[in-house]
Amino acid sequence: MRPKLSFQEAEQQGVSFAKALNANSLAELRAKSADEILKANGGLSAPIVDGYVIPESVMERYVHGQQNDVPLIVGWNADDRVSGPPAKAEVFREQVKKRFGAKADDYLNVYPARTEDEAAQSQKASSRDESFGIQDYTWAKMQNKTGKSPVYVYNFNRKLPAATPESQFGAFHSGEIVYAYNNLHTLNRPWEAVDQAIADAMSSYWVNFAKTGNPNGKNLPKWVAYTPKIENVLILDKTIQNSLLPTKPQLTFWEQYYGSGQN
Repeated sequence: MRPKLSFQEAEQQGVSFAKALNANSLAELRAKSADEILKANGGLSAPIVDGYVIPESVMERYVHGQQNDVPLIVGWNADDRVSGPPAKAEVFREQVKKRFGAKADDYLNVYPARTEDEAAQSQKASSRDESFGIQDYTWAKMQNKTGKSPVYVYNFNRKLPAATPESQFGAFHSGEIVYAYNNLHTLNRPWEAVDQAIADAMSSYWVNFAKTGNPNGKNLPKWVAYTPKIENVLILDKTIQNSLLPTKPQLTFWEQYYGSGQN
């Protein structure tokens, strides 16, 4: 979704897009091939709230309790992030001051940058939490607030084994998929016995959830449902266990930052 893009602005983008394709009508646009469409906009597009196809934002649906009230599984990976090489600590601190202003100290309290290594780790963690963590965290909280069905939250933290340093991406985005579907054989990695154990457990949680709306089952560590009072998450790593939300301070920062309207 594009919450900051108005309906009128989206219409103008559509007009500009049609002109770039030399299309003067909807019929001419529909006659374009998929390759032409993708090349024209680089694959960058997203739905907007138009009051018709999408009557309101996902957040508004949850605020008003109009979501499809069903059990949910939400979660993110330890190395989920959208970021390039980390900036030097001094540069990073200046970037933080420029972006967050009066909230810079609050940010640096949860993402410290006193050393080069600390700054590099904080940049990775910040990207993960802002791009992925806060989304799912908010989703879980909103379902608890206006829905009745349970939410199960996980953190996938198993750093996938790698054969070379170049392929050591940790618990990267989408890395959990082969575990959830129990098909490690489809990804060429030097798997260890613990990886198959994680895949067996994780896929069982997913199958149970698909069948009953509850991921728990025989011979599985109990997955306690999330509530704002007890912010429980299931840690999926070499050891599978319930834990209090480990990134609570960081997510609280983003919650307050976006809630303040200063972003």
